[in-house]
Amino acid sequence: MADVFISYSRVDQDFVRLLHQALAQSQCDAWVDWEDIPLSADWWKEIQAGIEAANTFIFVISPDSLKSKVCRQEADYAAANHKRMMPIVWRDGFDPALVPPALGKHNWLFFRRSDNFDQAFQALVKTLDTDLDYVKLHTRLLVRSREWDVSQKMDDYLLRGKDLEAAETWLAQSTDKSPSPTALHRDYVYRSRQAETVRQRQQRRRLQIFGGSVSGLALLALGRQGGVSTTAAGHGTGAIGLSSEQASFCQPVSGGGANQRAKSAAAKPVAPEFAG
Repeated sequence: MADVFISYSRVDQDFVRLLHQALAQSQCDAWVDWEDIPLSADWWKEIQAGIEAANTFIFVISPDSLKSKVCRQEADYAAANHKRMMPIVWRDGFDPALVPPALGKHNWLFFRRSDNFDQAFQALVKTLDTDLDYVKLHTRLLVRSREWDVSQKMDDYLLRGKDLEAAETWLAQSTDKSPSPTALHRDYVYRSRQAETVRQRQQRRRLQIFGGSVSGLALLALGRQGGVSTTAAGHGTGAIGLSSEQASFCQPVSGGGANQRAKSAAAKPVAPEFAG
């Protein structure tokens, strides 16, 4: 993105080169169409893109630029996109009625031969740096909204996350700002919020479904683990009972038990012995 777009008549090219050089020395990037080529659809699209991507539109006022059909088209397109306008007067002798209304509403800077170039240029740089963050976001959102518009307003080009929040904050602060947002700016931010709301709702729904699935699997796993534990406990009880039964046969005979067996033996009748 360029800092400025310079609209001028080819007759004033020497002055524009001097201005362009001074801007470059001030670390200011300027979009200038140096080629004197026939008008075409592709050429005009390039001009439009240059204006959209520039933070400030500079119009070099002279009798020739005001009579130029191309210069007027460029000024009209910049005004339609609510670009920050900066008219600078290079040559007098023009008809004020020919000045586009959008340029007439702004303060002019004078770069005539009779004026002090350095003083005028410092005033220009100061103006370019005024409220720069706001103007840059105006430009960036305009470029992105144009891409969205040209793509038949596909959701893939909409804002989301922090970019959307920054755009909404910028839009809320634009009430008393210049340049003001375009209708496309507003529609782009509004549609982005709509799409973001739908996306967040769908994401929450997916998380709920995922959470329910995980909970169900966890309960199923716990149920299976509980069944295995119960089975194991049942086998353990049977083993203990068997061991107890076996133990009853293997217990050592106590004294009381021996006396009991002796008594039982004594109680049995003894067969009589017969003498031979």
